[in-house]
Amino acid sequence: MNLNKIQYFLSSVEEQSFTKAARKHYVTQVAVTQQIASMEKELDMELFMRTGNRIKVTEAGQFLYEEMKKIMAQYQFALEQLQEYRDDGRQELKIGIGTLGDYEWILPFLTRFQEKHPDMEYTFVTGETEELTEQLKCGKLSLLFSGEPDGKDMEFLEFLPAYTTKISLVVSAKSPLFTKKELSIGDCMELPLILIGAGEQERNRTYQDFYQLCRDTGFIPQVACHAENSMEAMMKVDLGLGCALYMEDVSGFLAEHPRRRILKLNGPVSVRKYLVYRRHMPGFLLDEFITSLLRETGRLYAVDRVDLKSDFSILWKEALKQEDGTYSRRLSDDQAEKEFWHHFMEKKSVYQQDEWACVMMKEVKNLLKSRQVHTIMEIGPGWGNFTMELADCCDTLTCVDISEDVLRYIDRAAQELGKKNIFSICSKWENMSGNENCDVVFGYNCFYRMLELKECLRMMNRIAASLCIVGMSADGMTPYDLELKTALGAKIVYDKKDYIHFVNILYQMGIDANVKVVPLEKELVYSGWAETVRSVMARVRNKDELLKTHGAEVDQILKKYFHPMADGTYRYRLHYRGTLVYWEPEKSA
Repeated sequence: MNLNKIQYFLSSVEEQSFTKAARKHYVTQVAVTQQIASMEKELDMELFMRTGNRIKVTEAGQFLYEEMKKIMAQYQFALEQLQEYRDDGRQELKIGIGTLGDYEWILPFLTRFQEKHPDMEYTFVTGETEELTEQLKCGKLSLLFSGEPDGKDMEFLEFLPAYTTKISLVVSAKSPLFTKKELSIGDCMELPLILIGAGEQERNRTYQDFYQLCRDTGFIPQVACHAENSMEAMMKVDLGLGCALYMEDVSGFLAEHPRRRILKLNGPVSVRKYLVYRRHMPGFLLDEFITSLLRETGRLYAVDRVDLKSDFSILWKEALKQEDGTYSRRLSDDQAEKEFWHHFMEKKSVYQQDEWACVMMKEVKNLLKSRQVHTIMEIGPGWGNFTMELADCCDTLTCVDISEDVLRYIDRAAQELGKKNIFSICSKWENMSGNENCDVVFGYNCFYRMLELKECLRMMNRIAASLCIVGMSADGMTPYDLELKTALGAKIVYDKKDYIHFVNILYQMGIDANVKVVPLEKELVYSGWAETVRSVMARVRNKDELLKTHGAEVDQILKKYFHPMADGTYRYRLHYRGTLVYWEPEKSA
């Protein structure tokens, strides 16, 4: 019986929930339930009574809990006493960081690495990039974060791509940019900038990427003044002296105020940050840390393929935009998404799988049948179109969704259908810790809120051991839409997201995915002709003008496709497609 089993057992008793115990230890519910089941098998005794997703410790389990608490207390005491015998020669990593984003990116890895190497200590050194680089060269730092490398350092420094971030500007209410919804690099042409740090900072690497973007656009930015730190920068912003420039996305940790706004540069404007260390790494500790980091994330080994002219992760973001160029509230506001599903699930009383989902599920089963699948993780199950059948394909199915209402509905449907192997994690997929693991990760039509699609796919690739499957249904422009557009100039609003984004983003990540396109069809039924016209024209931006000037022609076109039935309804058989993009995980991606 290993230490993990004991800790998971103790936490499950204390929390009275496998889910809460999993969160406490930053693992999946699957990991906890599997360890508990293994423990019960080893003891040949039931430790918990399970009712749906609820658990209650048995009498035997309570006895074991009391005894294990005593043993763990003695174990902890022994560890504390052993500190007296510990060698004082502790090893240390000194890490140079220039932004909060650097700190937040590296800290989780450091924490996990220290758990495996308790003799290791780490400290952070803050400062400007050039100053930190000099310290690294002199051996005073173990590693640091930097922007794009230049040629002079490539001879003896190793640069590994770590993460990308947006450039932020903090503008005051006095700025003409205050009311703008989007900010482009061209908007910075006449903008007085406040740079944070010492004077002549613009010559420093901190702002090197920004200056290069400006030069590529055809101008040199104007520097109004400098600030020693963010607090001083905000004061100068409020005084109207300029706009504070940050080479990272500060929207997550810098609060907006009625006097100021945080704007991010949109479009293909981002900064890639690198983890930098000396080419000949002195010492075992740093070598082991870099190796562990590479093994855990895989992302630092990834070299994006550059033989496609477009960055499909950016094109995906464009495809998610509405007609006015903004993102929907459900995409940008987690609370709005939760509210949508709350109201939607209030109307769902009986579980029923959609006809099209039955067809797609057959294809999913074909992908799974040749594999030994014990655990599956489903992203965004919605009303469970795939969930119940997926549960039949594995020992344990874990559903991940931001909506508690969705997960409660899934739990209720699972109980009604006698599915006892479905568990849940209430989380936004992007916020998953990345410590989870399972055989298969599956998601269908759940990507409409994933703005950073590349990172979401990368997480799937990291968590899955055997197979990743992403799916999407798409109908695009129908034949009658196309005729309305070509004959009458209708401006059709249609979904621009498609599976090709998945394929190309994966390709640029170094993953060659497979594609299965499945023909689907459904019948559109409207109660009368007025409803038919109203429903079809709902996707036409200039519908009022079109109906006023070409109403007869609209009727004539639509009657080619929608046929009257004896019951007074009008019907059209819509042909569209469902697509599965799947791949075996590449741990170097």
